[in-house]
Amino acid sequence: MLDREIERKLLERAKDDKEAFGIIFEEYFSLILNYIFGRIGKKEEAEDLTEEVFTRALISIDKYKDKDLPYSNYLIKIATNIVNDFIKKSKRLILKDDIEIEYKEDFLNFEERKFFLIQKTLLKLPLNYQNVLALKIFEKKKIKEISEILNLNENTVKTLLKRGTEKLKKELEKDETFLKNFSL
Repeated sequence: MLDREIERKLLERAKDDKEAFGIIFEEYFSLILNYIFGRIGKKEEAEDLTEEVFTRALISIDKYKDKDLPYSNYLIKIATNIVNDFIKKSKRLILKDDIEIEYKEDFLNFEERKFFLIQKTLLKLPLNYQNVLALKIFEKKKIKEISEILNLNENTVKTLLKRGTEKLKKELEKDETFLKNFSL
């Protein structure tokens, strides 16, 4: 993560200097790619959607207002909207079979297997729970940050996290592999 003061200067320069935006792109590309991949579980689509995030961010750079939060939160906000649109347009959730085809679980280490089991299960939940849980679990965002990214008040975020966690645990308990090898 960039120092906030350096980030502010780069963002101001990026309005006229696309090389400055290139530095921001390099700094946050893997963060956004990993976030999107964590949401949809498909590498090529995640790469395409990540490019779309940065394209939208560059196009809207003149309109960006610094709210004293890291620019990465703004990028994750764009990414969340793009992912939600992607899931809605696909008219289906990207579920277990899609992820297992792309990643053979035999070759994954303990943490990777746990990640993919949680990811597959998370994708079975409604989008509002996916959004808050992905930001909390994968991005380790605080309630205030989640609230800002999703344009929700903090109490709503807390409620969605509580209910979403309960639903996620209930779904994970149905998976014998998870129960046998992991805990949440």
